[in-house]
Amino acid sequence: MIYLYEITNSTDFEEDLLKVDKSLQLIVQKKILKIISEDLIEREPLQHGVPYFVEKVTSSSRLVYSINGNKIYIIRFFKTDDVYKQWYKQK
Repeated sequence: MIYLYEITNSTDFEEDLLKVDKSLQLIVQKKILKIISEDLIEREPLQHGVPYFVEKVTSSSRLVYSINGNKIYIIRFFKTDDVYKQWYKQK
């Protein structure tokens, strides 16, 4: 089955991605391609009512996004788990 999604990147995400090296940028791009190739209906958002999804990109990096119908909004990319946790606590 083919899933069609429209991807929108936030300015924060684009700035986050510019701060990492090209090899990690490529890994993030592959993760996004994997996300859009999957059935997203069965995914569960973060706990405590926060309407975001989080994907582990590497052992310490995270990709945060939301889904609204057939639209995926890429919100942030965190190179380290510590920075992600700090952001999450503010939500």
